[in-house]
Amino acid sequence: MGQAEMETRQSRNILRDESGATAVEFALLAAPFLGMVLAILQTSTSLLLSQGLDTAVQDAGRMVMTGQVRESGGVVSAAAFRDKYICNPVAPSKRTLPNFVDCSKLHVDIRKAAQFAAGVPAFDTANPGSCVGGAGDIIIVRVMYYAPIFAPFVALNGIAANGTITSGQVNVDGKMTYAMSAATAFRNEPFGGAAPC
Repeated sequence: MGQAEMETRQSRNILRDESGATAVEFALLAAPFLGMVLAILQTSTSLLLSQGLDTAVQDAGRMVMTGQVRESGGVVSAAAFRDKYICNPVAPSKRTLPNFVDCSKLHVDIRKAAQFAAGVPAFDTANPGSCVGGAGDIIIVRVMYYAPIFAPFVALNGIAANGTITSGQVNVDGKMTYAMSAATAFRNEPFGGAAPC
């Protein structure tokens, strides 16, 4: 057997060798699989947070609507309302926000409206309202939370430019976050007393 024939036979054996095929297949599939797992985790966390915010706002709104907030001394500020009725609700109510929510970053706005069809002013986190109203008043309770993104590279549009909203993401202090919000609007029950605001 000649040298050329032996080299040809060895090259055929190398082409038929499949001992590293599993490692190559895993390397090709690992990145998409990991990206899909992170996207599922981010989506499920966002849904959990959204549901928690909705429930917390509904519960706190009911306390306003029934006059329990006014009976307990009213609301000094939006931050006091957040701390007492959303983040640490009065018994027998329990906290419905997920434990990973940082309440110091939760923005609350409570405003009285002239009618249900009236427009609501933009959510101003620097100057939030804290009016719980009186009997029969129409009240709007809104909450906004900038949820952290732990896998920004799996977002639909990837990296966003400064100050723009992309795929539900917003740039806050140089960090990409999801602006999660919840709101409720209702007419206060006839519990007596006029609104100071």
